[in-house]
Amino acid sequence: MLISPILSTRNISKRFGGVTALSNVSIRVGPKNLSLIIGPNGSGKSTLINVIGGLLQPDDGRVYFNGKDITRLSPHERFRLGLARTFQTPQLFTSLSVLENVLVPMREYYEERVLEILLSDSWRLREKKYVGRAFQVLKLLNLDHLWDAPASDLSGGQMKLLELARVLMSDPQLIILDEPLAGVNPSLANEIMSYLRTLRDELGVTFLVVEHRLDIALKFVDYVYAMHQGQVIAEGSPDTVIKNPAVIEAYLGG
Repeated sequence: MLISPILSTRNISKRFGGVTALSNVSIRVGPKNLSLIIGPNGSGKSTLINVIGGLLQPDDGRVYFNGKDITRLSPHERFRLGLARTFQTPQLFTSLSVLENVLVPMREYYEERVLEILLSDSWRLREKKYVGRAFQVLKLLNLDHLWDAPASDLSGGQMKLLELARVLMSDPQLIILDEPLAGVNPSLANEIMSYLRTLRDELGVTFLVVEHRLDIALKFVDYVYAMHQGQVIAEGSPDTVIKNPAVIEAYLGG
């Protein structure tokens, strides 16, 4: 029995002037799956995830999330549906502590009624719940011992983990990660990929990752899409894709 994808694109095309960045790109990401998009520079990877995340609108094609057409929805509307993303450079509040950064995106903070805050102390109970959940997330990513440290004191790899922790507080169903291993030492890079598998298994989160460091990433993922010149040229298990002649030619030039 086929499992319905949590995310799918159908014949996505995107052009910038006379340059075609994406041409009829179709992918399907299953729930609780750790999928990877690979390809040489200029292959269309970043354009694709920007279309999926809502930062770019496609010229043709559709994007579906849990069977819903989200092609024309804004990034924040997609976020409310459970589709979140991180960026190559973490977007943190460096003057705040690790814990404060994790607490920022809690949806209820912005949906709380003003009168309820003024006329009751229910916000105290909610704050206690939020803090408890924040520590659980930080512990999963081995950041709980740094809870009161300024975000500016973290290493580059720890900052990427903190951004992931902040996204997790919104209970996303799918997270897009844009080069989470870039600039991270090999030891922590392996840990980051291991954390993604733990989050997939323990929290049921689905991940779509763009990454260049194949020597590390391929060991941890379930499924791979290889792109070249704006098209998907291969897909399947990591071992199958990396041995595909078209993928080898795209990376090595023949």
